[in-house]
Amino acid sequence: MEHGACGTWRGRLRKKRTDRERKIKERLSWFSQSRQALFASGKAWKTKPSLFT
Repeated sequence: MEHGACGTWRGRLRKKRTDRERKIKERLSWFSQSRQALFASGKAWKTKPSLFT
């Protein structure tokens, strides 16, 4: 690999990594929200199972 291409390659790699991190963060926040919703519905199901049957 040439020395000149190293900088741009690193920059591209860094951008790719930040994009992936942002996607992971978005997915994690969505996952935690859905998990909280599932937990809440599960709680409701435990307290009032007649609503769901």
